[in-house]
Amino acid sequence: MLIVLITLTLGILAGLTACRYLAGQLLGGARLGTGWRLLLAAVTLTGAGLAGWSGVELARAQARVKWPQAVGAVVRSQVVGTRSILRWDTEEDKVQEESLASQAARPDRNYRPQVTCQYRVDGQVYELTSDYDVPGFGGKLNRMDVAINVIREHPAGSELPVYFNPDNPRDAYLRPGPTWDVFGRLSLGVVLLAVALGGLTASPARRET
Repeated sequence: MLIVLITLTLGILAGLTACRYLAGQLLGGARLGTGWRLLLAAVTLTGAGLAGWSGVELARAQARVKWPQAVGAVVRSQVVGTRSILRWDTEEDKVQEESLASQAARPDRNYRPQVTCQYRVDGQVYELTSDYDVPGFGGKLNRMDVAINVIREHPAGSELPVYFNPDNPRDAYLRPGPTWDVFGRLSLGVVLLAVALGGLTASPARRET
């Protein structure tokens, strides 16, 4: 968390400095018009909203990491595509593909892992299915490789820790930490804040004649 705060601070300071310099070079001492100031104010609010939203998500993730753990038994582990399902064969140590006849004519894409496990809390059995929050972007082969690595590490019959909410055991995670999209929103929010605040506070010195 300390590293995140330091990075945010340095990013904002760098953005402010750069924007003030660019404003001085581009405007040559002229003041921003009302329209530009309103636009920068809107960008500031957007950046602050994204950064604040991400901050809340980071705090929730930090709280989830401290949740109690239960032993989860993997009952199904597969990669789901558009027209096929991939499963890891632990005996042959390779992927087995099962085609979906109804989707055979469609191109296969959007590979995602799907790990289903059962865990017990106070005698009650719960079931959780997770895609391990893998990113949904990137090339088809890259997404497939990432998904295959997940099911290879967690094949059916294996065990893994499940983090569950003590107040609501159905609320559970296999990866309780922050997801990639939280850092993406946080980065975008910081950039918008730095640019907008730099533009709003820019006071380029007028050139002497």
